[in-house]
Amino acid sequence: MFQHFFFLFHICSIFMVETIKYNLFGTNIIKNIAYKLAKVNILCVKIFQAISLNIDKSINDELIKYTDHVPYSFYEDIDFDTLIDITSQEGLYIDIDNPLASGMISIVYKALVQKPEENGPQYKIIKIKRKNIEQKLDESIKNMEFLIKVFTGFISLLSYFNPNLQINDFNISEVLHKNIDLIKEQLDFNKEVENMKEMKELYKNNDYIKIPEVFENITKQYPNIILMEYIDGITVSKVDEIDYEIYAKQVFTFSFSSLLVKGTIHGDLHSGNILFIKEKGENDEPIYKLGII
Repeated sequence: MFQHFFFLFHICSIFMVETIKYNLFGTNIIKNIAYKLAKVNILCVKIFQAISLNIDKSINDELIKYTDHVPYSFYEDIDFDTLIDITSQEGLYIDIDNPLASGMISIVYKALVQKPEENGPQYKIIKIKRKNIEQKLDESIKNMEFLIKVFTGFISLLSYFNPNLQINDFNISEVLHKNIDLIKEQLDFNKEVENMKEMKELYKNNDYIKIPEVFENITKQYPNIILMEYIDGITVSKVDEIDYEIYAKQVFTFSFSSLLVKGTIHGDLHSGNILFIKEKGENDEPIYKLGII
């Protein structure tokens, strides 16, 4: 119980301190709060991903940058032994100090193929699970459940004085528990590999959708690793404004065709899992595609 109350105090102190710093010094309040909350509870990262496309653009840009580069500890989160084994075995080179991205569950590296089969540089993606992420996630869930109980209790108190305010309007606990199982499924890399293969098969005839090839034998050998094809694309924050409408239509079409036609939907389609590809076609006409990770 003491741990829960300390967690609640820590959350409140973050908001108070960062608000004071912002008012006194004009600091980047969104980035600072996001960084500190995620260190206290990693589930906050998923919350930021969920809201990042539904708010003010300036705040949105900050959250997107953050959720693609979640802070990590070099020694506590990275499994060096496995990285050394996989890069040596597959003939890959990575800059271990500079991952391509870091999420709540995994750290992602762009790996150079040292002896490519074709001319020019070739790359692959190594996705490695953070060390002890299962234990950290369990602790985060317990603390978040306590925070929700405190919040709903506060709303209940308010509803006593304001009968028009109903506690059912704030059923955050139900939303959390519906998503916990989905989040825990992301810890099973063998399952994720199966999902990637299924989606790639479903969209093999869709020219505008590119899903990376995954090397499933690697995950069978190293359960905390996914090795996949590298897709050369940009994130949503770097898309040129003149291309907004085209890409928006493609995302819309992909989402609804997944649900209504394919019968299989992406379980974690946040901004970090979509790459925007623009290739040159005939007569230099641009060809637009989506890379779905």
